[in-house]
Amino acid sequence: MKTITLEDLQPWENPGDGWYNIERWGEHPQQTADGKKYIQVIDDEAVRAIVEAGVPEEGLLTDVEHVSVAVTGPRDSRAYGWVRELAALPTAEGLQLCARIEWTPLGLPLVRDRIYKHFSTVYSVELCADLGGGRLRPLQLVGLALTNQPNNPGQRPITNSQAAPLNDNTNQQDNNMEELKKIAAKLGLPEDAGLDQILATLDALMAAEQEAAEAEAETLLNSEELKDLPDEARKDLKDELLTNRDLGIKMINLLINRKGGGAPPATAPRYARPGFRPATKATKGTVSMDAERGRLLTNTAKEIQAQERNAGRTCSFWKAKNMAKSRLRQK
Repeated sequence: MKTITLEDLQPWENPGDGWYNIERWGEHPQQTADGKKYIQVIDDEAVRAIVEAGVPEEGLLTDVEHVSVAVTGPRDSRAYGWVRELAALPTAEGLQLCARIEWTPLGLPLVRDRIYKHFSTVYSVELCADLGGGRLRPLQLVGLALTNQPNNPGQRPITNSQAAPLNDNTNQQDNNMEELKKIAAKLGLPEDAGLDQILATLDALMAAEQEAAEAEAETLLNSEELKDLPDEARKDLKDELLTNRDLGIKMINLLINRKGGGAPPATAPRYARPGFRPATKATKGTVSMDAERGRLLTNTAKEIQAQERNAGRTCSFWKAKNMAKSRLRQK
């Protein structure tokens, strides 16, 4: 298990890419969306398990106020930062969970200018150990958000409560303006383009990217080789293409080869990005079915991870999850 020291954490005065304390050690009262109460146990064992589970190879998306997984209202899948690595920080209280974050141009000004000062972690109930008595121990981090109202208060803040000295603040504002100019130039905008204009341009590019990804997926799935594919399998394949294009293409190749077909149809340019999944409306029956598939995928991934470790090979849960997807679709 990787550990760091207090000296490795980003400074309060001028935070940037690097290590942050994202979770508070202890037992924290929680409540689910349907009103059920439980105790979230963040102890040394939880931190060890979360660190060892790791993050996806492409990183774990960091958003603001959990908008990328919003239950009500529009979702926003833009990345404000990427968690690249997890580690434990030993303290007198216990092991504290830390993350190495690379900020995007959208996220960096939000932490440096003290717009957001805390983190809010996301865990899945399916990936928790049931300790009994309404106590659950998280075993894997599945999401992270910037917030000013953390679900587990008491963690070390991103910045301190006092404003930076005037000269430092002035220098930081100058740096932010220079960053905005570089972003504007990359987008083909004038140097004096404001933040609102830059964000509007990014929104338009993302919308066009999603539209192109949808069009490519439909082209692939409507090919002669896949015309007899069941609706449920077609939906799963489309989701995979939009989430992880490379894996989706491999799955299509596997299906075509098993049917004795030829090469897959020509594909459009690569537009889909890892982690880009459009929001969908689901019926209650579909939600239940999705939950069952999720549990099956999680259990299979755990089995694969245990098998790999018993064979002396390192295997993060995320890697095991991708292997489980391939195995389940081959059955």
